[in-house]
Amino acid sequence: MVLHQEEKKRKQIMEKVAKLEQRLLSLQSAQAMRCHSCRPYVSRMATLETKLTKLIAERRQNLQELAHMKSVNQIPCEFEVIEDCILSKQIKRELFYQA
Repeated sequence: MVLHQEEKKRKQIMEKVAKLEQRLLSLQSAQAMRCHSCRPYVSRMATLETKLTKLIAERRQNLQELAHMKSVNQIPCEFEVIEDCILSKQIKRELFYQA
């Protein structure tokens, strides 16, 4: 009986901590958006995320075209490995230019 109550209380405390952590993250995010020195970084990050999304879509389309060429011409390629390599190089390049 006591063990059950303790377990229930512990679960409530953990839920409360999780809610407080989520609220803290939300407040930090809101503060970062209002911070004058942070605004350029947030804007730059959004721009880079958009570019990355577009480039990933473009690479995926290129890989699909290569896959089609492979099925037609029997070109040997490992497209998953190529895609991972391209994305890895692209992310490293973006991080290098970001710094």
